[in-house]
Amino acid sequence: MENLEQGKKKQTRHFFVIVFLIAVAMLIVSSLLGEIIMSPLARNLDDGWVFLTEYASFISFWIVVPAYCFFWDKELLPVFRPGRGNTLKNLLIGLGIGLGMNLTCALAAIAHGDIVIYYSQFDALYLIVGILAVMIQSGGEELVTRGYMLGATRERHGTVFAIAFNSLFFAAAHLMNPGVTALSIANIILVGVLCSLLVVFYDSLWMPIGLHTAWNYCQSLLLGLPNSGIVSAKALCKLDAATDSFFYSAAFGLEGSAFAAILESACIALVLYLNRDKLKKSEDLQPSS
Repeated sequence: MENLEQGKKKQTRHFFVIVFLIAVAMLIVSSLLGEIIMSPLARNLDDGWVFLTEYASFISFWIVVPAYCFFWDKELLPVFRPGRGNTLKNLLIGLGIGLGMNLTCALAAIAHGDIVIYYSQFDALYLIVGILAVMIQSGGEELVTRGYMLGATRERHGTVFAIAFNSLFFAAAHLMNPGVTALSIANIILVGVLCSLLVVFYDSLWMPIGLHTAWNYCQSLLLGLPNSGIVSAKALCKLDAATDSFFYSAAFGLEGSAFAAILESACIALVLYLNRDKLKKSEDLQPSS
């Protein structure tokens, strides 16, 4: 009887409306806590280091999301821990995928003459601390979406719904970013789907954390391009000129381009193809007849 009652409570917690509300609460609480933690550290710093503290403020997500799961959703905790697919190898694979995707988009835009970048400055300490700060930020977003939301809704509503649900939420969280467009939102949804599939097929949250980190770090701190419309105050390179085209969005950056949408779709198709045997065996991932 006790197990039945616990099962009913879990089913209620994992109803998508409840998951949505909890995820919003996580964002609000984490944002406030991050501001409290990082505000004192940002005093008397130059603009570049203040920018990194904004990334690092997402450390609060690493506290709030696992804490919630520890007290109310213990069955979701393994997705955060080392083991299973959460290995150094998969983290490195994710970093490689993200770096490769971002550089492909950037080089295509450069080759087409849509952007001109130049070397700005090399600050080793800044770049080293920067990758840690970006991983905190990117990982924090992944903990909420692919860690909590995907796992909770997948258990009750199935994998296809869970992928769509967390990807739409992920995109909606970027609606207020500078220069946002319909195409940039579509691209963020596609990235959400790709990251979700990595969790589903490789049982690894660390792989999409790596992908997300490398994409943001490469375009923001290495290339000096807008990251979801937001430009870093300090970077290895700087953007000198930009025009709208198939390969680039002057308002939103690489993530607002049609080329990025095609590349992301191709990556999704590749992941599905590489895991076609798993796809055939998974009832809730099979297309309806």
